[in-house]
Amino acid sequence: MNANTTISTTAGGSVTLGSGAKLTDTAVLAGGGNPTGTITFTLTNPLGAVVDTETVTVSGNGTYTTPTGFSLPSTGGIVGNYVWSATYSGDGNNNSSTDDGQNETEAVLPAR
Repeated sequence: MNANTTISTTAGGSVTLGSGAKLTDTAVLAGGGNPTGTITFTLTNPLGAVVDTETVTVSGNGTYTTPTGFSLPSTGGIVGNYVWSATYSGDGNNNSSTDDGQNETEAVLPAR
């Protein structure tokens, strides 16, 4: 029987357009029996379009972070709430799981 994993996530803090700061996400994978596979982080902008997808390799229960984060364009960036989601792929011994959607909003503020 496969282990039922859980994944809980926390998005980075607010970012101001033009600051050079990146949008990031952190996931905690738990409940697995020596899980392997991947976690895929997906970021959508305030219009609902996917603007970033990042994948990390899993090597056990623990904390995983977006490898590069998303850089907003220096001009023409969209102000508003960006939303991350994270999905664990599962493996031969562990079921896949998706975050619960809590703590996944990251605000992009207008340039000062």
